[in-house]
Amino acid sequence: MAHGVPGKNLALVQAFRLVLGGGALLAIGAGWLWHVPLLVAAGLLIGFEETIETSIAAHALGREKRRDEAGEARHG
Repeated sequence: MAHGVPGKNLALVQAFRLVLGGGALLAIGAGWLWHVPLLVAAGLLIGFEETIETSIAAHALGREKRRDEAGEARHG
């Protein structure tokens, strides 16, 4: 996306959430496979915490995108 396009940061945060979620699932799976409870716990903790953080950021960026689109509709 070009610089200044409404929703660009929202798309990046949503993609980042998928990457973090996949990494957490990978850690959980590896810990389960290799019988390392600490790795399972770390994957769960990281996955939960990052899901909360990226959800808050995505919500704020979604509101910003809607505000920007509404402003362009009024001025465009």
